[in-house]
Amino acid sequence: TVGDAWDRYMCRMLEIEESLKILEQAVAQFPEEGDILAKVPKIIKAPKGEGYVRIESPRGEIGCYIASDGKKEPYRLKFRRPSFYNLQILPKLLE
Repeated sequence: TVGDAWDRYMCRMLEIEESLKILEQAVAQFPEEGDILAKVPKIIKAPKGEGYVRIESPRGEIGCYIASDGKKEPYRLKFRRPSFYNLQILPKLLE
């Protein structure tokens, strides 16, 4: 039948094979010699402005908000964990 455990397993195996092909292509673009690490400064100063990014995690979406006035440290940095979104429905469920 379509959609049973075997089909889902096979679909996952094909996804893994495709992921490996993508990784092989990425590795082929690395330089043959020399360092591949970037030098990162000890202090990273956020540019003036604000931004929000969503990151997919195993338990749901993580949100990260940053606001900076261009000084050494941002004046606002806030993370929203997946539980924040998941708990929003809790009052409705308890009615």
